[in-house]
Amino acid sequence: MKHKIGIFSLIAILFLAAFLRLYKMRELGTFLADQAIELSGTAQILKGDLTLIGIKTSVSEVRNGAVMYYVMAPFLYLFNYDPVAGAFVQILLQLAAITCVYMVLKKQGREGTGLIASMMIAASPLLVRFSRQTMLAYYPLFFTTVAFLVSVVLVKKYKALYSFFLGILLGFMLQIHYATLATILYGLLLPFIFLPRKIWPRYFVTLLGGFVIGFSPMILFDVTHGFFQSKTLLNFLSQNAATAFQTRFSLLSYWGNSLSQVLFSGNVLLTLLFLMICAIVRVGIRATLTLIEKLCFLQIVATLLFTIVFVKEYVSHYSITLFIPLFILVGASIEKAIQTHFPHAFLKIFSIFSLFFVMANSAGYGLNDNHGWTMKEGWNLPGVEIAAHIIFDDINQTNVEKSYNVAMVVDAQNQGMPLRYFLTVWGPAPLPFDKYDQADFLYVVTEPAIDIYSMQMWEITSFGPFTIDKAWDIQNGFTLYRLSKKNHLS
Repeated sequence: MKHKIGIFSLIAILFLAAFLRLYKMRELGTFLADQAIELSGTAQILKGDLTLIGIKTSVSEVRNGAVMYYVMAPFLYLFNYDPVAGAFVQILLQLAAITCVYMVLKKQGREGTGLIASMMIAASPLLVRFSRQTMLAYYPLFFTTVAFLVSVVLVKKYKALYSFFLGILLGFMLQIHYATLATILYGLLLPFIFLPRKIWPRYFVTLLGGFVIGFSPMILFDVTHGFFQSKTLLNFLSQNAATAFQTRFSLLSYWGNSLSQVLFSGNVLLTLLFLMICAIVRVGIRATLTLIEKLCFLQIVATLLFTIVFVKEYVSHYSITLFIPLFILVGASIEKAIQTHFPHAFLKIFSIFSLFFVMANSAGYGLNDNHGWTMKEGWNLPGVEIAAHIIFDDINQTNVEKSYNVAMVVDAQNQGMPLRYFLTVWGPAPLPFDKYDQADFLYVVTEPAIDIYSMQMWEITSFGPFTIDKAWDIQNGFTLYRLSKKNHLS
């Protein structure tokens, strides 16, 4: 393939990826409690409240690291605390992953594989959806990509610097999300299969040294806080190991769901058919596995082992470490089939396949939605911001200073974390979660057809007897109410 054609193809892929992710990003992005909490952590850093630790994981009291807060901080500042800053970082990292995959595979003489894999990353419906939000679980995609590509170079020609850098990456990404344990397992298994025995000691010493540096913020936190993280993690691991094989969780269903989400918008049958065709074609042309493909299989095996032990929920991001190897394997199979049967028609077939892949997933991108992904229909980030502005203006227009709190009867965001994010940044902040009874005003956002007087939500009932003294239409039937205590009207 001519050099210029490959570069132009990569530019087209990056343009496609950027368009799918940036189109109506504010309206289509997700802004729920998780996003508000993570962005609040970044905002605190910008205000001088430095930290080594982030939010707790969804399955235990074990904490994630705070490294992504520091990565996001300059972007949040440049975006003037707009929540889309977190999505913008996510998009930049995915575009960087696309570029890295292409450049490294091109250098390895597999430019066709690089183009196909890059196109699938760009147009994967799951990656497109998750790129529009702040979510720790998907930031590791870029770092796992770099770690895998470093391992490719390392195996082809070992240098201590490569294994040291790989260790730094492993330590860094483990702070972002613990699903990257699968990549650490990959790194531990790699020398036994791909490196000479005499190199093993140097590999593990340099890998460990790099890991200590990459993981040093969490180590420092643990040492200065009575080994809280270590104790919590050991307790979680012991409990998880005891119940690992005592659950009705279906790993087969999990992988079927995850692969179909990343490839064809959750269409399991189409996904199975597609992967079967790739496998049959590969067997039919009797192509031997290359080094890169063997490394891809090792990473997939490591991810499978991780999911067997730790995963008990149908959440696709736990398998994030297999996405890049999967795309590379598919790309390699398609490229070899083209080289075998249509050696002079790569660009034409690649273009047809790209069009098919995008069209098959067109509905999965959600470009026509009127809401953020996983948010209530008709509700999105602009709606949250409108409500927050109304509250901010109303509080600042009140002649006498009164304390207030917020709640939401939308998307199970009872404590109104999305509202709290804006109001805390702008000030004055609402009262804490446990002081609803001390507020003079309670601002409540409700979805359509909600009778606020009949709500038995704790945040409202603990406020006490109230009357609705103000109401504002936000959008699409969503309403903001100001509740005042009956004996405290203004």
